[in-house]
Amino acid sequence: MCHSKSFYIDSDIKLLFILIVGTSWYASVFLVVNAGLGAGLLNFPAAYHQCGGIIVAISIQGVRFILVFL
Repeated sequence: MCHSKSFYIDSDIKLLFILIVGTSWYASVFLVVNAGLGAGLLNFPAAYHQCGGIIVAISIQGVRFILVFL
């Protein structure tokens, strides 16, 4: 959201400076990544349900955990 700020330097000579303030690219990247991760995290319950439930999901994660450290 852009907004402007006005500054008057002299009352006789009314010089008006307008500063446009927007969102930095850091904040934009954070918002996009946050939205993507949020949508992905909301999908976990449906993914666990499709693969057979929480027991199957935990067992798959356990096997993966063991294989990583071999």
